[in-house]
Amino acid sequence: MKTIKRIAKIRFNGGSAKPCAALAGLSINMPQFCNAFNEKTKNNPNDLFPVSITVYSDKSFDFEIKTPPTSVLIKKMINLEKGSSDVKKNKVGKIKLSQIKEIAKIKIPDMNTVDLDVACKSIIGSAKSMGLEIIESE
Repeated sequence: MKTIKRIAKIRFNGGSAKPCAALAGLSINMPQFCNAFNEKTKNNPNDLFPVSITVYSDKSFDFEIKTPPTSVLIKKMINLEKGSSDVKKNKVGKIKLSQIKEIAKIKIPDMNTVDLDVACKSIIGSAKSMGLEIIESE
């Protein structure tokens, strides 16, 4: 059994990981990681992916790619550039419950629930904190 030396959490855009200071500090084979990550995420070049890298004492590693952050998925879903700086005074857009459900289906593998309704409530909370109004449909 391998001894875990460190677990690091880093974010990269899909298909575009390259050697950097964050990876250098892990003492892993950076080109090997970058090639493997880029191959797995090449079909989503505009998405930001959190990745958890487990580094072992023999300098080998494993990594797990997580789903993009909720705010990234929301912005992509409704073509929003950024959230509101003051959510009480300035609403920046609207998102439909059907869109919330689509995002919840994407995010649920990385959430601490298997209940889609609970996942939707979490996504709704994120959307509201970005300054979005939740609507039934248009």
